[in-house]
Amino acid sequence: MGLDIVPPEVRTRVARVLLDRNTRGINFTLGKVSISGDDYETIAILISMGMVSVAFGQINDLKGSGGVAYYTGAGAYSNVLYLPRSYQAANLSLDARSVIIHEATHAILDYKRRALRRLDSEMLAYFAQFWYAMANGFIYNLTDVDDKKSAVIAHGTFCVEQYQQRAGSIEKEALENFRKAIKAVPLYGDADSQWSAGDGIRGIGTTDPIFRAHVLGGLSDPD
Repeated sequence: MGLDIVPPEVRTRVARVLLDRNTRGINFTLGKVSISGDDYETIAILISMGMVSVAFGQINDLKGSGGVAYYTGAGAYSNVLYLPRSYQAANLSLDARSVIIHEATHAILDYKRRALRRLDSEMLAYFAQFWYAMANGFIYNLTDVDDKKSAVIAHGTFCVEQYQQRAGSIEKEALENFRKAIKAVPLYGDADSQWSAGDGIRGIGTTDPIFRAHVLGGLSDPD
């Protein structure tokens, strides 16, 4: 696996996805882990500082991600958000933006030093991805995906809807169905293994309000 760093404008575009209105509206707690819009702001800042790299991945490099996208939190190339080369497009599709939210959620868990089982990490990332997609009015076409991925989408979006409609409450059976659907995807055959992302990301100043305002203000500027 190598680093093929994206051009600056692509990195900025990715950071801005983490700052848009519907990303800021993400706010949930599952188990002992809470994820909020402020967390995505932090990752945007870390990307702008170069503490989280954004790179293009090769399909062979990304075999553990199905060749879609991947976040690495440990190893020779740590704290890297890998994305397909198609994400160079000036106008990222909603599906692409939701995938960025998914991978940024893994980065949040790393930043918070939450070394979870892969199943739990993926559940949180999919939950955030579906929250963002639904907030943007995205309707998944389940005929475009295989049965196992379709089950993840169906059970995941149902859990997000329940959470939002029931003030943070999800039926135990619904959540378990979501977890089982994720575990059934061949990509997550190591679902019970400990996820490597959880050793932290350095980023001096990311909690200082003046510093945050300065960096975030720069990211809000047009290309």
